[in-house]
Amino acid sequence: MRNGARLQSWGCEADDCGNRNWTIFIDQSVDNIEICYHDSETTGTQSRWYRGDRAATLRDAECPSE
Repeated sequence: MRNGARLQSWGCEADDCGNRNWTIFIDQSVDNIEICYHDSETTGTQSRWYRGDRAATLRDAECPSE
């Protein structure tokens, strides 16, 4: 799915989408990739975000699906 200039792909664990899901964002215009991973067992209501060679960060909420 396109979200503005970014390509976005969302997925989840079968039968457990609310507790384990992920989103991958690819923006070719600036050579950038971001990955969001949500696992309520390890991060509660937050999601872990990865971007390039930076350390992962936690953000509130599940990974965006739109």
